[in-house]
Amino acid sequence: MAKRKRSAPRPSGASDDQIDLPPVASGAVGFITAEELLRVMNRVKVLDCRSGPERKLGLIPGSIPYNPNRFEAENAPAVPVVCLSWTNKRSLVAAYRLVKQGYIVYQLKGGMWNWQRQGYPKI
Repeated sequence: MAKRKRSAPRPSGASDDQIDLPPVASGAVGFITAEELLRVMNRVKVLDCRSGPERKLGLIPGSIPYNPNRFEAENAPAVPVVCLSWTNKRSLVAAYRLVKQGYIVYQLKGGMWNWQRQGYPKI
């Protein structure tokens, strides 16, 4: 039986020129490009799974440090989540943990390394 794909919820009043998030199979982690993330940042939670010293090297604006106990207790699975680390090794563990909790989860393709390499904004 094929896994059902689900799209991220579209907020009321969203215009047609906004990019839709790619569908994600149930129980799977999707992928999103840096360009796509930049265009949908106000519609997702961006979780930075890097260590504190790594985050001091630069953050994606609006991203929050991932603390599994706090995040899952304070955020319902209604809003899609994008997980990132430097090259997505650590964030993949967090992504699958969130999928098991019912979240719609994406990985940033290429991680923070790719975001910086492409010159996207950081703080």
